[in-house]
Amino acid sequence: MTNPSPADPLGQHAIAFFRALSVHRLDLVDDFYAVDVHFEDPMVSLDGRDRMRSYYAQVYRNDPALRWEFPEVIGDPPSRSRGMVWIMHMQVDGLNGGRPISVPGMSRLIFDDDDRCIFHRDYFDMGAFVYENVPVLRNVVGYVKKELHGEF
Repeated sequence: MTNPSPADPLGQHAIAFFRALSVHRLDLVDDFYAVDVHFEDPMVSLDGRDRMRSYYAQVYRNDPALRWEFPEVIGDPPSRSRGMVWIMHMQVDGLNGGRPISVPGMSRLIFDDDDRCIFHRDYFDMGAFVYENVPVLRNVVGYVKKELHGEF
C-alpha cells in the first residue's frame, strides 16, 4: 500500500477522513468538506455539505462495517487536487447474497485553500458494484458480456 508522504498533508488528510468516517462519526464531514461541495458518482450527483452528510449516513447505515483501502494517492503539493485509488470493502444484504464484496475505484478530490474538499468525483464500475452482485442482473450481465466479447 502506497501512502502519501508526510510532505503531502492533503493526501494524509483525505486518507485519515475516509478511514475514520462511520455511521457514528458523520461529524467528520463538516471538517472535511466545504459547505458548497459538489459530489458525483455513477449513481448520484449532489451539492452541499448537508446533502453529503445525508449521503454518507445512508451508505454507512446500509453497511456499518464498510472500509476502505488506499493503494495509491496521486498528486503532490502545491497542487490542490488528489487522485485516490481505492478498494471499497462492504457487505450489504441486497448484494452478492449478503456476502462481502470488494469494489475498486478512484476518487478525484479538489481542495480549497482551507484544506476542505470542494469537489469529489468517484469513478467505479457499476457492474462490479451492483449489476454483477444482484442474482437476476448477474445472469443478464454475464450473457451480455459473453455476446459482446465472445469466448476467449
